[in-house]
Amino acid sequence: MSARLRKSLELSALSRDGKPPATHGWCAVSLSEAQAEAVRNLLRANPDKLVDWSTYDVETKPEWPQQRAADIGLKPVRGDLP
Repeated sequence: MSARLRKSLELSALSRDGKPPATHGWCAVSLSEAQAEAVRNLLRANPDKLVDWSTYDVETKPEWPQQRAADIGLKPVRGDLP
């Protein structure tokens, strides 16, 4: 796993103050275009689900996940998680 990808995955648990309990989660995946379209279809079919679906290139914008979390007021949860 590249250091950039590892840094991106540090956001798996988020909260407003960076303390447990986590109130939000972060997931990063690599999808084919067909798989990404299937996810978009699921999101369109379930508009009541709150999902921030975004795409980014971890090699050219490794800081994007941290910036997106900060933009919506979330901090990584530090410490032991259940």
